[in-house]
Order: sequence, then structure tokens, then C-alpha cells
Amino acid sequence: MPFDEGENRGGGGRDNTPDLTAVLFFLHGAASDTAMHNTYTGREAFDAFARLIGREPESLWSQIEARHG
Repeated sequence: MPFDEGENRGGGGRDNTPDLTAVLFFLHGAASDTAMHNTYTGREAFDAFARLIGREPESLWSQIEARHG
């Protein structure tokens, strides 16, 4: 279930897909670069965000890696 298909997973009738995609790819980049902020690694932040939007972190990570490396 890719984010770029325009699926609205948020409430209130607003399509948050562009915002979610931007945050997701930022976190993916931070995790790939092994960035750290406030004792959290990029990957920990990515996993937390994935859980917040109701996705399995490993599955979502693999999906992004397969599409964008």
C-alpha cells in the first residue's frame, strides 16, 4: 500500500499524503545516514512514525528501499 497512490489515512477529510510522504522520506534518509538527535537514531524515529500511521516499520522500510534505495 504505497503512499504515493493518494490514499487518505488521516481523519477530517484532509488528504495528508504529501505531508506524510515528506516526513517518511526525511526519516528514511536520516536513518540511512545513521543520524542521531536527542539520543534517538533516525531509524528509531522512522519506526515510531511508521507505528503512528498504523504501518509495520520493517515492511514499510523494505517497501521504500525497494522503490528508492
